[in-house]
Amino acid sequence: MTRRDATTLAFYRKFPVAFVMTELGGNPTPDQAELLQACADLEKKQIILSAGRGAGKTQVVSWIVSWSMACLPDIYGKYSAVILGGSSEQSKIMYGYFKEQIYMTKYLEQRLISDPTKSETEFVSGFVKALTASERSVRGPHPELLILDEVAAADDEIIRSALPMISGSAHGRVIMLSTPHKMFGLFQEYWENAQLFEYEKFGPWPLTNCHHIDQQWVERMRTQYTPQKFSVEILGEPVEGGALVFHDKWIDLCTAAEPFEMNPNYDHDGGIDWGHVNPSVLVRAQGFIDGKLWFPGPEMAWQYKLFPQIQIDILGVYKKHRGATYYADASHIGENQRMTENCINAEPVQFTRDMKQSLAELAQYLFWKEMIQLSPDHEVLIKQLKKYHWEELPGGKEKLTKKEVDYVEAFLLSLYSLHESGWLSEQYKEGDKWASA
Repeated sequence: MTRRDATTLAFYRKFPVAFVMTELGGNPTPDQAELLQACADLEKKQIILSAGRGAGKTQVVSWIVSWSMACLPDIYGKYSAVILGGSSEQSKIMYGYFKEQIYMTKYLEQRLISDPTKSETEFVSGFVKALTASERSVRGPHPELLILDEVAAADDEIIRSALPMISGSAHGRVIMLSTPHKMFGLFQEYWENAQLFEYEKFGPWPLTNCHHIDQQWVERMRTQYTPQKFSVEILGEPVEGGALVFHDKWIDLCTAAEPFEMNPNYDHDGGIDWGHVNPSVLVRAQGFIDGKLWFPGPEMAWQYKLFPQIQIDILGVYKKHRGATYYADASHIGENQRMTENCINAEPVQFTRDMKQSLAELAQYLFWKEMIQLSPDHEVLIKQLKKYHWEELPGGKEKLTKKEVDYVEAFLLSLYSLHESGWLSEQYKEGDKWASA
């Protein structure tokens, strides 16, 4: 290495932003520049970053990998980096950014031993390797730099197993980054308790700070996304309202001042939650009428009543009020078959955890947009909606509660036809198309 190159690298070690702009042709946002410059302080060994989707977190950390591999081996003798993504695809994306940068600067290209492969690049002074998120892979190499990308999408136990990978290095550094899609789990735990875990926090990075994002598009998303989705995807902040699925104020705004019954001029769909110990519940939905879905009263529930009598009552409602389709949990095979035998157009629904989540997201959107009208005599339903919440599962996963949900689940099932039509996807179309680009 020439004296001039040594002087240049010494300068770049102090000013990573200069390295990115001069050698890699990057144009960091103010948020990205702050993180880059922080990495020049080699005592900052644990960093956590929360950002909106598309805010440039994967790009900036790929720059940090390139800067580290170019500028730090001359200090430490050797330097290696491992990229572990929330999915194998995510680690490949960041590694792909890094591979493109190798031939942009002689300070990386001249250190190459051989051409980069799909998942590893070897240098004279170390390596950069992209790993799949598995228990086996994290038992492997021991790098100086560990990148944990989209941590919220990964299995918590794999991330916990990966953290000791840098324990053998006196100058190891870990950078943990994600969009905070989950309200529970390791990323949320480390973010909320960063000081306890001795991590330095960066973010949340909102897309409103990004010069590469059309800010008119951001404002459109403010009206198209629910506040929860906007908070996570655009602002990079944890879910607004915590573990509750619906805000009280949304439900209050969607509750009519006076009770109302079925509109005789319209068909209706129904959602049925069959009960044994708990009541069996039918929730009826009409609409869209005047741009809203209407849930007329009174509440319909049966407890301590034999199923044949419940079937007779349901058939009476179906025939009297122009029933279209009744949706029920597919696990209750016998009762669903009996509805069909009674000439009710009944459709069993695979009411899995994912399906409940999709229907709850649809309901969130409808409540937020005030496209629902609840008759106020749905007293139990309204009470359960206000208490409906997420619960934490092992490994940081989450599920919707099963406590006091019979009326809520019948309500969600009544929305099934709207879900199947792809209606919510149409509302999110612009944002989701951008996110997948």
